[in-house]
Amino acid sequence: MQAAGTDPSTSITHGPSRWCRRSIRLSTSGSNETSYDDIRATGGLNEYWYSRFGNLTVDAAVADSARHTYMLEMEEPNFGTAANGDTVTITGHADFSVHLKSATGAGTFTHTASDGTVRGTGTWSATDLIDYQSYGCGIVLGTPLPDNFCGGKVKLRVTLTTPQGQLPATLTVICIIGPNPPDSAFHEGKRSEGAMLNVPEVVNFNHTAGGDNVIIQTG
Repeated sequence: MQAAGTDPSTSITHGPSRWCRRSIRLSTSGSNETSYDDIRATGGLNEYWYSRFGNLTVDAAVADSARHTYMLEMEEPNFGTAANGDTVTITGHADFSVHLKSATGAGTFTHTASDGTVRGTGTWSATDLIDYQSYGCGIVLGTPLPDNFCGGKVKLRVTLTTPQGQLPATLTVICIIGPNPPDSAFHEGKRSEGAMLNVPEVVNFNHTAGGDNVIIQTG
């Protein structure tokens, strides 16, 4: 990814391309620090989510989502595409509060051209929550899930860090969990989970292209 007007042969080589192995805070009440490596060693985040968050009580997820806090997890890659065929791969984690319109978190991105050439990689950090549209919780396409596993569209204000400097951007992640996903969350009958990344005056990955994520209600 390069700034507008720069030499198109210039690319970003900063890594890593995987979610950085940092300590992430996962707690239902009180404080508990668990490292990424510890979680991976015990079956990965999917197993950890169920063991730590599968029994929370969640009430009227859609109607009162404005007073809740959530955790967005993208352990696996989430993808978006631009009009020119370029793709972006996003991983990471973010905690957000709808009432306070606040968000913190971080992850990685990789920009790949339509011919497979890696144009750039770097990291992103969340600075604010722009909007959260909840699709509800506890079910996906008729299959029951823990009550606090939720879906929706999360739009975050983020800062991208690259060797060429920092860039403001908007990161949008869609998770198709819940009884109320809108028709717009599906494209030609397919689930439109994934990520979109808009970097003004640089590139706009404005279509989701698949991915694996979950939004967990934490409070």
